[in-house]
Amino acid sequence: MEMPIVLPEKKIGFWKSFGMLFSAPGELFEGLSHHPDFSWPVLFLLVSLVFSLLLGKVSTQVLVDTFPKYAEALEMQGKNIQLVSQLITGVLGSGLFWLIRAGVFTLLAKMLGGIAPKFVSVLSVVGYLYLPQTMRILFQGSVATLTGAIPPLGLEMGMEISERLFTPLGLLLGEINPFTLFYLFLTMVGLEKTFKLSRVKAALITIFCWAVTVGYSMLMVSISYRFLK
Repeated sequence: MEMPIVLPEKKIGFWKSFGMLFSAPGELFEGLSHHPDFSWPVLFLLVSLVFSLLLGKVSTQVLVDTFPKYAEALEMQGKNIQLVSQLITGVLGSGLFWLIRAGVFTLLAKMLGGIAPKFVSVLSVVGYLYLPQTMRILFQGSVATLTGAIPPLGLEMGMEISERLFTPLGLLLGEINPFTLFYLFLTMVGLEKTFKLSRVKAALITIFCWAVTVGYSMLMVSISYRFLK
């Protein structure tokens, strides 16, 4: 005789849900699959947007100092236009990528035999996966604002800042850091619990999606680097 599935009676509290991302992520993601919540995901995105703007000021200056072509192009735009453009791109880009990531996870999980909950539940889980990215941007943005320099995070330590930020190798090495490892761990657990996948299948989807994302970023950086040089 099969045991009935016992669903969580109510949503997990605001502060408790944040703590569970560190102490009990599996239990949190199981709860979110039944009771979606967007409090922390929206906050993560807002914090990321603000500190990415601060980080962008420093990286823009590095671009200006390194690539004369970029400096010329930047002079043709007003500061207000640049700020509005960054805000619009940040808001739309974050929201769109959130939807795409949830859709891709759902598609791949179904292909591997997973059971997909309602899409709103998937969106909630994916939103909570933004924590490592938020921590990363918060750290780098704070240091950049205080010191005027962007700190390295991973294996790119020792490289010149222009190489770290604007070359494919620097980007790849920079992605191998504690924040990325935390993201990969959370994503694997989230996929396993949300779609009822085996740990191996969840890990395969996690690594595949991360590799595709990093590969695409490296391609874009490579194209931009050649153009600016």
